[in-house]
Amino acid sequence: GSLTLPLPRKFLVLVNPASGSGKARKMYDCHVHPMFELAEAQEELVVTERAGHGRELMQNIDIEELKTFTAVVIVSGDGLANEVVNGLMDRKDWETAIQTPIAVIPGGSGNALVCSLLHAAGYDLL
Repeated sequence: GSLTLPLPRKFLVLVNPASGSGKARKMYDCHVHPMFELAEAQEELVVTERAGHGRELMQNIDIEELKTFTAVVIVSGDGLANEVVNGLMDRKDWETAIQTPIAVIPGGSGNALVCSLLHAAGYDLL
């Protein structure tokens, strides 16, 4: 028989250290990063430095570099997820860029976006 090796997995991880009064950074350090290590997945961590940083990153990342990532993983509240989507949509090559999978790990105080998505998908939150 033939041996099929899994494709290498590489994730662009964006963490907002101010989100949830520091909750997002702790979540990354204690849960998300160890999970990537256990999965033997590569990650490129970017800790955002200011409001709008995530949008700038997504607007300016080279499309070929973006394509090397399995997904963009956001550990934050709703704001950074909004920045990432808007940054991808603001590009001239948005139709290609927006095909990048995006994962949101809720690390804010309210996490309304994730709650809305789960509700729309039919999950009971209570």
